[in-house]
Amino acid sequence: WNQLCYAIHQLVNCIIIGPSGCGKTQACTLIAKAAKRRLERFNCGGMSESRSTLIGNPHYDPEKGTFFCESRFVRAIQTPYTIILLDEISRLPRDALNMLLPLLDGQGYLALDEREDGAVVHRAEGVTFLATANVGQEYTGADELDKALKDRVGIAVDLNFPDESEEFAVLKHRCPGL
Repeated sequence: WNQLCYAIHQLVNCIIIGPSGCGKTQACTLIAKAAKRRLERFNCGGMSESRSTLIGNPHYDPEKGTFFCESRFVRAIQTPYTIILLDEISRLPRDALNMLLPLLDGQGYLALDEREDGAVVHRAEGVTFLATANVGQEYTGADELDKALKDRVGIAVDLNFPDESEEFAVLKHRCPGL
């Protein structure tokens, strides 16, 4: 918890690694609530069309013609002091990872177009990235974390299940009278 508080307060990207069901996503939700910051969650495992999810899509309207509609992700990274949760980042498609790398480092931008003079969107002030990951051979479809990604994360938190007494205390707190 202290490491997450530090990451949010210092605007440092953070990844939480641990087994399924240990509370990684819940911790991210709780830290955003405690910090009174907006949380935008993106499920990396469900990102089948990376470009559409991260950038947006062209649309056609008979009256307006063809126009570009930016993604929810683009709007989120342009909203100051938003926490972006990249849930299950170890399931992120490779093309999506390559698009995200300049956004996660000091450059702080997302290229909307591959042309040299193509449009880019810059990360707004105070935007912080949290990520969760299941790492290991037992997680089908989850890849080892890329070194380039690891280099762009300032804090890595290993989370595991609490011991029995801590888990009992959490249950008592959540379910009074249990």
